[in-house]
Amino acid sequence: MSRNNVLQISSVDQDLMAKVDAYQAEKNLKNRSETGRELLEFAFRVLEHKSDDEAVSSREILEELLAMSAKNWNLQNNVFFQTYNESKYADDHTESKKRKKVAVDKAQEYVDSFLAGEMKEGD
Repeated sequence: MSRNNVLQISSVDQDLMAKVDAYQAEKNLKNRSETGRELLEFAFRVLEHKSDDEAVSSREILEELLAMSAKNWNLQNNVFFQTYNESKYADDHTESKKRKKVAVDKAQEYVDSFLAGEMKEGD
């Protein structure tokens, strides 16, 4: 029966160790060895599935999803507003088009602010 190979990493700074410990706690892993193994396996999965420079990155996909979610949320609010003000918007859609533009612009501002690091999830 052969033994598993051991990979030892030399010293790391406090910030990196804090991230490793936080990941270990979040994932409820037994020890740093298990945590390091999981992180290495994840890193290699990412590298192995990385394609050419023209491919869309995960970040770009997530940014697009965030933008779409924010727009959908704001547009749902617009629909709710119009539903409960039916008499005002039944025949004339000029005002609703303005509100839709405001909703889409507000969603884009939220996304830009979030991606710039000016706010965190849930703000």
